[in-house]
Amino acid sequence: MSALSCKKCIFASQEGEEFTCRAGRLDKFLKLGKAERADDGCYQLKQFCNLYRPEKWVFAGEDIEDSLERAKKQSKCSFGIVLEVNNKEELERSINSIKNIDYPKNKIGIVISTKFKEIHSETIVTAVEDLQKEGYVCRSVTHLVDDIPSKDKDAFSEVMHRRYSMILKIKGGGVVKKHFFSWIDKSVNSELALTSFFEEEGGSTVAVPFGVVNTCYLDFLDYDAMIDELRKTSRDQGSYKKYEKK
Repeated sequence: MSALSCKKCIFASQEGEEFTCRAGRLDKFLKLGKAERADDGCYQLKQFCNLYRPEKWVFAGEDIEDSLERAKKQSKCSFGIVLEVNNKEELERSINSIKNIDYPKNKIGIVISTKFKEIHSETIVTAVEDLQKEGYVCRSVTHLVDDIPSKDKDAFSEVMHRRYSMILKIKGGGVVKKHFFSWIDKSVNSELALTSFFEEEGGSTVAVPFGVVNTCYLDFLDYDAMIDELRKTSRDQGSYKKYEKK
């Protein structure tokens, strides 16, 4: 990507030779070797900053600290989960693990994906309504055919349309570790890591950035096959991170 100037960001402040980033990002970019001082005294970033905001973004009369807090909330990672289950027990196990995740519910969207007649429709409707009442975005998809591209399209269209930061597929009653999402958000927004593949220890759960899925899926037309290849590629490129419960 081309260099991004901090000059027009509302969180940048420059007085003579002194340049300040109110968001506290500049020092991190400098340590990563991702920022350079420009001739005008401002800084050029070699990596996208998701807290960059132009002046027109600010609400009239809004305090700069309130603006920064609003930008941080907007930039916090969101997670779109496709929950592929085959029976009621798997459904309950996965849902219980999602409810136990230590992360804002309004940043998590869920699509329950099932084959026709595998789980009673009333059970699915009850699960969707329960999750919606808890504050999650949730819907269900029932597949009438076993064609992989068709199933993927039906299951993932909702999470891709909503452009969640991270995309996940949980299969067969799999669970998500309690702090997995907050660990990813810290990596993205505090450590500013350029990671394309986040995986729980044991490989039970994988999260991939929206942009990676959007770019790569058409090369495979099979989400699981794409994940297998991305795991290898991200390790080779040094953009792989594994979460190990402490």
